[in-house]
Order: sequence, then C-alpha cells, then structure tokens
Amino acid sequence: MEKLQRILEYGKTYGVREMMNKSAEFLTGRRIAYEKWFQMHRASSRELELQRKEHWEDAPLVSIIVPAYCTPALFFRQMTDSVIAQSYENWELCIADGSGKDKTELEDLVENAYAGEKRIRYRLLEENLGISGNSNAALAMASGDIIALLDHDDVLAPEALYEIVKAYKENPGAEIVYTDEDKVDMELVTHYQPHFKPDFNLDYLRTNNYICHLFTVRKETAETAGGFRKEYDGAQDYDFILRCTEVAAEIVHIPKILYYWRMHPGSVAGNPESKAYAYEAGRRAVESHLNRLSIEAQVEHAGHWGLYRTRYALTGTPLVSIIIAPVTSETKAEACRKKIQSRTSYTNYEIVTLGEAARGEYLVFFSEDITVLNDGWLEEMLSNCQRPEVGAVGGKLFFPDQRVYSAGILLGVKGLGAHAFSGLPKEELGYCARAVMQQDVSAVSSEFMMVKKEVYDIVSQNQEHLFTDRGLANLDFCLKVKQAGYLIVYLPMAEACTERSPSKQKEKAVVETSCNPKEVDKFCEIWKSELKRGDPCYNPNLTKKRCDFSLG
Repeated sequence: MEKLQRILEYGKTYGVREMMNKSAEFLTGRRIAYEKWFQMHRASSRELELQRKEHWEDAPLVSIIVPAYCTPALFFRQMTDSVIAQSYENWELCIADGSGKDKTELEDLVENAYAGEKRIRYRLLEENLGISGNSNAALAMASGDIIALLDHDDVLAPEALYEIVKAYKENPGAEIVYTDEDKVDMELVTHYQPHFKPDFNLDYLRTNNYICHLFTVRKETAETAGGFRKEYDGAQDYDFILRCTEVAAEIVHIPKILYYWRMHPGSVAGNPESKAYAYEAGRRAVESHLNRLSIEAQVEHAGHWGLYRTRYALTGTPLVSIIIAPVTSETKAEACRKKIQSRTSYTNYEIVTLGEAARGEYLVFFSEDITVLNDGWLEEMLSNCQRPEVGAVGGKLFFPDQRVYSAGILLGVKGLGAHAFSGLPKEELGYCARAVMQQDVSAVSSEFMMVKKEVYDIVSQNQEHLFTDRGLANLDFCLKVKQAGYLIVYLPMAEACTERSPSKQKEKAVVETSCNPKEVDKFCEIWKSELKRGDPCYNPNLTKKRCDFSLG
C-alpha cells in the first residue's frame, strides 16, 4: 500500500502519463535494467581522455543554441557545465535570455562564475520574444559550421559533441545528425525511459517528433530551411526539424544516448499535460510540412499527447487486385471472398487467386485465413501506396484473442526476422508508440500487403533465386522493394485478424527453424550486407532475441 500511495502522489506531481510509466517500470524492473545498462555504456573517463587528445583536421565549430527564460540558476549551471565538460572543445554556447531588461541571475553567473570561459556567448534580450523569438536570437549569435539545439534545463553527455563531429567527418554529405536520448530526474542522478530511435524514418516523423534531442544541422542547411516560427511556439523545434529534413540531402543517426532530458513538473518531459497547446502546434507543423511538399492530406491528433495521424487523399479510383494466396481449398477461398466483400467500402477491386491474371494497378496479397476488421482498410492502404516514394504497405495483424500477430517485420531479430510486437495486447501502444503509429519498416507480412503493380514487375524481373519457404520469400521480396529505392510502410489503421492460434505463433520468427538450410544460406549470402548492417528501422541497442523492443 505504501508503494502504491507513493506512485499516486507521483501522479499528482508529474501527471498521469508519468505515473503510468513509473508504475510499469516498478512492475517490470525495466528502469533498474536501463540504469545498469546506462552505467555500462556511458563513456569512461579513459575514453573521454582519449577523445580530448584526438587531433581533428579542420575541426568544425559547433554552435550550441540555448533560448532561456527565467531559467533557475541551478539548471543553468548544470546545463552550462555539461557543455564545458565536452571532450570535443571547439564549440560556442549561444544563450539568448528573454528574462527582461534588468540584470538577471544568469548574467551574474556568466560574468562571474564563467568569467574566464570565452566560448560562452550570452545576450540579455530587452524583452521576452517567446520560445521561437528567443531561439532565433540565439541562432543569430551562432558563427559555427554546425548548429546544435539544447534546452536550458537539459544536459549533454560529455562525449556528445565528439560523436556528432565524428559522424559529420565520417559522412561528408550529412547535413543533419541526431542521437538517442533518455530522461533524467531533477537531481541528474537516475536515468530512465531511453528513446532508442530508428535511422531517419519519414513516416514515423510525421506521427511525432521522434528525432527531438539531440538534433544538429549544418548552418547552411538551417539557413535554407529558415529559422524558428512563432506561430508554432511549443512545437517550434518539430517545425524546424521538419523543414530541415525537407532540404537535407543526407541524414545520419547516432544510436547512442547523448542527451539527457530533465524531468520536472513544468517540463513536457515531466508533465505532458502542462503544455497541451504544444501538441496542437505540432499537428499544424506536420500539416504545414505536407503543404510545402504539395501533398494533399489531413492531419489529426491520434488520441495521445504528441501523436498524429495523416490521412492521405486518394487519387482517382484505380483498380485493385486482391490476390488470395495460398489457396488450400476452393471452399476456404470462397469464404475469404465473402468476408472481403462484406468489410470493404472501396468498390473498384477484383478478387483473384494466385495464378489467375490480375488486372489492377495495385496488388493486395491476402492470406485465405485473414479477416479484415475495418471497412476502410483498402482506402488506407491505397492512399499510402499511391505516394510516389512508397513501393509496398502492410497492415496490422491480430490473433483471434486480440493480441498482435504482426506490426511490421524486424530484420535480423529472432534469426532472420520476426513480427514486431507479436503477443502485445491490442490496446497497448508498444515501445515509443511504435505498435500503433504509421512508420517505415524493412518488411511487412505478405499475408496482408499491398504492392504497386509497377514495383512488383520491377522486383519480379530480379529473380535469380526463388525461395520456396514463404517466410524467406516474404523477406526477400520486401528487401528487393527497398533495394529498388522504395519505402515500405506499416499501417496500423488497416487491421485484420488471422485464424491462427496465438499459443503456437507468439513471438514467432518469420522464417521457420524447419526451413531448408540451403535456402537460408542462400538468403544470407544474397542479403549479407543488409543483415550485417542491421535493421535501419530498429536500433542496435534493442534486443534481437525478442520482438518487443526491449533492451538488448
């Protein structure tokens, strides 16, 4: 009872969402596991010493911009000290303080405690210009080659700038580099809720600001994108990030925790409800992003703070061929046809079986034991598959007991691949809401997948080896779609249910252990580099033994 009371008190202070996170971590021990992982993986004093000694040719200047307003002195000192402690030393800290005309405590700190630190550039603004105006003032102070965004109450890992500059050096074409992050308590002691992110994921970015911290961008790219916009206050970073990604030729992700987001009652990290206006600004930022790209779509709140759903407009009413495959009996095939017809609102489609001629511009591969759960499933798939950058899309599959069967496929997990979030209860969001939000994936299940006919024809021409195992053939096809330069998109709003037993399928690998070893060897030979590199839509810090996105 005492522990329960503490959790409830915690909820009063930090909000319902944080209370739920804390109680879940208490029950699973996940926070304890991460704290241990964090201590093992943070840079050692020896590593930091070697980084400081490393010689950099043409070492770029990193301008860290910090908009400040009524910042508590302790937070300011901890933020500033984390920058001074960086193992990479060619930086400038640009602080624009909107606290008012009178001399502030921050100004005293800069003039006294940091008097000898010439890399700190502090400007007291005549008035508070708002978060975007203060950010623009800090940006105007920057003279560096690389811009890094830092909030006035957060801190950087001591190796953060070293890793950032190293990434730019190793990827000369990179215009944006971002990192993983975690939350830290008020005292900067306990680290928790790590956000291990995918590599750049366009569809996922349109559902939420997953890039967030630490975000860095080349100065010329930032100038092309433009500064921060006042009409998006509260989501000004999200809007800025979206605009930068639109003009950046290459975006690099560092899968390391290099930013610590302080949790306190007034922050979005500590209490999402404290800045509800920010989430509406975020929705408008995604809407503006799509408008700039001349994409006709509606952006809606997805039912949880900071999550959005984009409904893409259909172009015309092209013919869709729904291919039932495989067919084990005509009776089952006929039952499948009737189920499709009873739950499909889109009208211009035909139903054929594998081997019959398909006339559609878009092909849906549909297992005979699948039942669709929402009438608009075909419009959802088609509106996304019509996007020029998309080659294939897949829906969300459930077991009969309403647990997830497949939410996309994770390459290299549980062997060659596994169905993401298999076994997760339907109502749960999954890690960082990835079970319920649209995103780019490396593969989707061929049991419920739509493909552009022209893409299917391109991929089918490249058939040096045909895999008889359905799982291998599924992975091989999807990887060829990606190899051809197209995205594969997971669509959680297109739902269907399999008749299979969850007890036999839970956390099932895509490729059965009974699969022909020669076929497995051939697949591994063909896709050796992709398997070695790992799934770009996953994260190397997450487990490869399970499909629940838990810590590796």
